[in-house]
Amino acid sequence: MTSSQPTFELPDFYMPWPARVNPNVQGARIHCKEWAYRMGILGSDEDAVWDEKTFDAMDFAGFAAATHPDAPALELDLLSDWYVWGWFADDYFAKTFEVGNQDVRQAKSYIDRVMSFMATDLSTPLPEPKNPTERALIDLWFRSAPTMSQQWRQRFVEHYRTLSYTALRELFNQDKNQERIIDPVEYVMLRRQVSGMFWSADLVEHSLAAEIPAEIYNKRPIRVLKDIFCDSVALRNDIISYQKDIDEGRSNNCVMVAEHFFNTEIQDAVNFVNDLVTSRLFQFEHTMTVELPPLLDEYGLDSEARYRVFRYVKALQDWMAGDLEWETRPGGRYIPAGSKKESPLAGPKGLGTAAARIGLSPAAMGLRVRTYNYIPFQTVGEIPLPEFYMPFSTGLNPHLEEGRRTSKEWAYEMGMIGIPGISFWDEQRFDAIDAALTCALVYPKAAKTVYELATKGMVWGFYLDCVFDGRYLATRDIVGGRVFLARLLALISSDSGPMLMPTNPSERGLVYLWQRMTSCLSAEDKEEMRGLLVKIFESWAWQLDHQAQNRIPDPIDYVETRIKTFGFDFLMLLNQSEKMPPELYDSQPVQSMHKAGANVSSLVNDIVSYQKEMESEGILFNSVLITQHFLDCDVAKAVEIVNNLITARVREFEHIVATELPALCEDFDLDTRAREQLFEYVEQLQFMMSGMLKWHLGGSYYKEPEFKRDPSPRNLFNAPTALGCSAARITSLLSSVGIPQLGTEAEPVAETLPSLPTGLGTSAMQIAASLAETPQPETEAEPVAESLPSLPTGLGTSAMQISSMLETGLTHKRHLW
Repeated sequence: MTSSQPTFELPDFYMPWPARVNPNVQGARIHCKEWAYRMGILGSDEDAVWDEKTFDAMDFAGFAAATHPDAPALELDLLSDWYVWGWFADDYFAKTFEVGNQDVRQAKSYIDRVMSFMATDLSTPLPEPKNPTERALIDLWFRSAPTMSQQWRQRFVEHYRTLSYTALRELFNQDKNQERIIDPVEYVMLRRQVSGMFWSADLVEHSLAAEIPAEIYNKRPIRVLKDIFCDSVALRNDIISYQKDIDEGRSNNCVMVAEHFFNTEIQDAVNFVNDLVTSRLFQFEHTMTVELPPLLDEYGLDSEARYRVFRYVKALQDWMAGDLEWETRPGGRYIPAGSKKESPLAGPKGLGTAAARIGLSPAAMGLRVRTYNYIPFQTVGEIPLPEFYMPFSTGLNPHLEEGRRTSKEWAYEMGMIGIPGISFWDEQRFDAIDAALTCALVYPKAAKTVYELATKGMVWGFYLDCVFDGRYLATRDIVGGRVFLARLLALISSDSGPMLMPTNPSERGLVYLWQRMTSCLSAEDKEEMRGLLVKIFESWAWQLDHQAQNRIPDPIDYVETRIKTFGFDFLMLLNQSEKMPPELYDSQPVQSMHKAGANVSSLVNDIVSYQKEMESEGILFNSVLITQHFLDCDVAKAVEIVNNLITARVREFEHIVATELPALCEDFDLDTRAREQLFEYVEQLQFMMSGMLKWHLGGSYYKEPEFKRDPSPRNLFNAPTALGCSAARITSLLSSVGIPQLGTEAEPVAETLPSLPTGLGTSAMQIAASLAETPQPETEAEPVAESLPSLPTGLGTSAMQISSMLETGLTHKRHLW
């Protein structure tokens, strides 16, 4: 491509924090130029990338002074040198390996050698440097690493490794298919990794001579702040550097991705990317003010640790504001000299002019208003489903009918069906969901024992989702919802303390599943499984917070969190009998393939469940709704865009399998069994995508007649033979609300009861008398018979009357919810 591309106007960039300049900037300019000459970055024909004029125009010391306005003079010198080295390494890599010389193996060797100069153990002998990149890195590492902890060094090295190997992956794909433009979701993930912003965040910690407390570094608020720091800078840079990237023949630019995905004009694509940046900055403000303080309270950080965290957040703000100022200066790295475009931070000065300086444009304000103006429980009507692209197929597990029978019996035993005031389902709702069919489609090759346990796990997941959405999200009950989730986690605590007693169907189901799923697992695997559930419950707490604030999520935050709220990782683990080696599973192609599969399954759910969620649940967590509000478009257009994204994610999955996995097998030198494990994992992901789609399209759960029907049980014996139910059924129902059970696992409870009279004319008194004849164990609790109300008698007493009386007597149980 050439510079004849259409031009566009730079948008009004939103920047809520003022840019400042470090007063030590002039000294840093003198120092870093002298250092660049000494390292061979300047003044040497060997590996020359810049001349002195180009170096001066880019003004890396000015960049460091703008992004670290409070750094001491010596620290500013060090930071300036790091940024010189970072841009030099980036430009050298592009010159040597990207432009007409896509030698992937040679590039990998270059990266591996560079990484060898950053040893986390400072006593490790290093290779002899052979070029300016290596000489400069040795100097920088030994000026930086000794003052930081081992954890910081490991993070810094890992962040640069991720950056380098992401660049290598881009190079590989460019070599295989130069015309291929990836989808927006994939692009954002890759751009975040290749931008170098994570190690810039590490340098922010170094500049403060203070580190984020290790116990909170990977928690959601800190992680989200770092991700936004990366995204806002990198995506805004894509707008500013668009022409430069086009002139250099690069296709890794978000503006180009948006042009291609939306099939739109360049100005519209630029405005879309700018709205993404604005939304990310809104999310930064939200996370900083709403999510961060409770995290610090939760971990009981002292005042000194809190001060470190807040200084870090403030330093990230300074960095983003200073970067915008530096990037938009005419005559710098991106804006040509003589450009008439003023810096976005230029403008009126003085009292009362702050809004004019911080980018509160009509577009930015419109986006902020749309974030909070949703009115829930609107009637949207049935939407026509699009034609979904799905090149994969699945089978049907042969144990389907057995799974339907055993999972329904289990649901009754847990109390998920049939108990007034407790159960959230009746049998019709259970049958409409048909969790056994879901499992039969997504695990078509699973053995009987694995399939039946997975089916119970799926039943529990559906039930938990219904309870959480109905009791807590719909009512915006933050306290109740968090207590509910905290109790679930306490039931599977890895601590050796006493376990809570389960008090409701959700908790009983979890205890049952946890005991059986982890009985043969190692402590490490058990902790991994618990970690997946922790992530799911944390994502549901995230939903609670947004629902209470009536805040429609930021699109990028939603897409990334949706994988967790959907429980995709946990579903994949249910049928994973033999895990891949960790280094293979953690590789970028496998992780990208996994996320693509998760996006497809969750976004399909968003389209199919849209009417149910908007009309019946009033929730805000649906990609169709988020697209409507973010793009200010109608529902038909939003559905089209979400479906296009689903198609793009499927095609990304296909590309990885066809192109990147064979190369991955060679890189890791996988043996036959390891290759089989890898492609079994690929097959399971395909089953997940195709099976979920088939279940969504074929069932009645999301249809209006079903979701508008009240599924709450109206009588105690809510079963096909209401008054003629068995003793086992009655025992299961009573035990699930706290009535002591008899017998042991070796002696089923049902067998310890006398035969109960059945039939349409059986009175409540007859049933109660038969139960009373059964010996009851002594307990400290109030005897069950005394805690029940007097029951009506007579041949014509209906089940509804019995249910009503029992419900009154069991009211004291409900506080446990």
